[in-house]
Amino acid sequence: MKAWLKQKDLICVVLISLGLAALFQVMYPWAEIWGDETFYLRLTESPFVPCDFPWTYRLLTPLLVSAIPLPIYWGYRTVTALATAGVMTGLYLLSRRMGASVMLSGALLALYAAHPQAHYLASHCALVDMTTTLFLVLSLHAFLFQQEWLLSSSLLLGVLNHESMMWFLPTTWVVACWERPWKPAMVRAVILCVPALLVFGVSRFLLPIFSDQAVVEKITELYIPYMKAPPRFIEGYLNHFLDQIRQTGGFFNLLAGCEPAGGAAVLVPLAAVGLYRMTARGKSLLVFMVLNTVFNRIFQARTELSYFNVPVILAGTATVFSWCSAWPLPYQVITGAICLAGMGFAPHSWIFGIMIATAIYLSRVYIPIPEPPTAPTTPQEKKTESDYKESHAKEAVALKTRKKRKRK
Repeated sequence: MKAWLKQKDLICVVLISLGLAALFQVMYPWAEIWGDETFYLRLTESPFVPCDFPWTYRLLTPLLVSAIPLPIYWGYRTVTALATAGVMTGLYLLSRRMGASVMLSGALLALYAAHPQAHYLASHCALVDMTTTLFLVLSLHAFLFQQEWLLSSSLLLGVLNHESMMWFLPTTWVVACWERPWKPAMVRAVILCVPALLVFGVSRFLLPIFSDQAVVEKITELYIPYMKAPPRFIEGYLNHFLDQIRQTGGFFNLLAGCEPAGGAAVLVPLAAVGLYRMTARGKSLLVFMVLNTVFNRIFQARTELSYFNVPVILAGTATVFSWCSAWPLPYQVITGAICLAGMGFAPHSWIFGIMIATAIYLSRVYIPIPEPPTAPTTPQEKKTESDYKESHAKEAVALKTRKKRKRK
């Protein structure tokens, strides 16, 4: 196991996450089926018979449910519960990997368990959103810690599930521009995104072009007479965008309603401070948040900042928690409890979050934390350290000599 993770901790976290996910399924019986759920249920029964835009392109979760040897009701409940447990476990591991203590990583898991998104999706199992959140958490792990194969795989599967995963691609390209030399980094980033781009292009553009539109319209007319045949991907989004502008009275009025969702806003100031203090990769996640928020507002009429941005917000919060991990245990417990309590102060919890973030940041800057005492070094260790410094100095001199010869 890794140094930041113990096997018994992992087992405990997985069991707690599974227990919470099962508890959500008991607490929230399946609400009345409406909206998006009706389209996903049709896709589950006939995955390759087109339904309405844009749900007909989100195939992965309906295919998973149709492959499970259970009735559709229990299939969706199983997939949603496992995805919920995966999100909680992934957020805990992400927090531990970023340097947060066991206590504060558990607090981060509790913050997601108390988040409105987790409760909403538990009561609407026939949605693809929880699975999308799981792929976002996996992509965050891969992106922040440069696990390229995991990032490519997560983007590939995530794009099959929901088009919001596409906003991770420009985020990857932005961070590649900051690296030096930037050209090889950009080429590597583009290659990583090629599988996701191919899947996106095939599922959204090539298949509709080569399908017989007359056959699609005939199937729709016979079996779903009250629905229109699915339009092309770009055509559908453009028409939907224009309808939204007409309904709101202009483009700027359309953007005016972007705001954090309920009590979850307490985490946004913490995330802003954390992302600002992170590396270039952490800062570039702001690109994903902005693109995702504007996209949801323009094309899906959502007003929340923190729906698919939840994993990114919690990753920024984990950075702040990593600063607090050197505090005594009672202070860590109080910090986690205050953040949890702040989620109940909707709709003004963002003010509460600003106060928490300011207090933590000032304590980090102005209150010195003593370093833990280190064991005295043995004579053998001192000799090894002096040998290392001497060899390092010789290498530096040799490097300067080579540079002078090249100039001559």
